[in-house]
Amino acid sequence: MPLDYRLERENALLRISFSGEMTYEFLREASREILNTVKNQTGPVLLDLSGVTHISEDGLALLVSLYRDAVSRGATIYLEGAKNAVADRIRRCGIDQFLKPRPSN
Repeated sequence: MPLDYRLERENALLRISFSGEMTYEFLREASREILNTVKNQTGPVLLDLSGVTHISEDGLALLVSLYRDAVSRGATIYLEGAKNAVADRIRRCGIDQFLKPRPSN
């Protein structure tokens, strides 16, 4: 299933909602646009993985790149919605140790 993503602004927050497979085949083109958009974001970024059905090493690498870029600019980045095998893979790789859920209001 191809990767689809939406970039949405909610006040200062940039929400990136992913659905489908986060694999090299589908990230090739999307990564550039996503990284360039986040690079210009001054407020917090929320990565919504609720629609992701599979995440490869390339998808994990994109999450780490987004995190590193945000942190280098002093921005906050959150992760939400990862389920089942996707959540398990993120946990096994330790990405959940630095990409945390958005705090409740």
